[in-house]
Amino acid sequence: FSHNAVVPFVDVGTAGAMHYLAWPLVEGETFNKLIERQGRLSAPEVALYGMLAAEGLEASHQRSILHGLLKPSNMMVTPDQRVKILDFGVGSLLLESESGESVVDTMSSANTLASGLDCASPEGIMDPASMSYPSDQYSLGCILYLSLIQISEPTRLLSISYAVFCLQKNKSQHHLL
Repeated sequence: FSHNAVVPFVDVGTAGAMHYLAWPLVEGETFNKLIERQGRLSAPEVALYGMLAAEGLEASHQRSILHGLLKPSNMMVTPDQRVKILDFGVGSLLLESESGESVVDTMSSANTLASGLDCASPEGIMDPASMSYPSDQYSLGCILYLSLIQISEPTRLLSISYAVFCLQKNKSQHHLL
């Protein structure tokens, strides 16, 4: 599968006891770095970047490929103003492989999942196995919103998703008492 906005895997494997994923080198600047350097993006820039990213997501979704961890640090703008979606499919791989085992080591999975909560959809936080194409679309909308209000690190903003996660966690702890 090939699309201008999607950076595909070039290799997946195991070296010793460690699993690895490899992508080609992409020149450009991630959204979080772009916002740190430039500040708030203009509405026309955000609209263009959003359209380009949405086209990449649509093409992947038509092939039943879910991103699962879309966030500002894995969306990049190239020097020629194209959008590249990085780490495509990591969210799906973190859930489980065909054998039911994690494809990446536990510590990396925990770190990646925790850092991916910033723009995660509420349903993706509540039940990662229920992530779907609308979850990716929600995450893209979050990134575009953050680009407009000049927040490069989403953790500075209490996201609705995180609030839902905290409320649900609190609710389940009360049920256990």
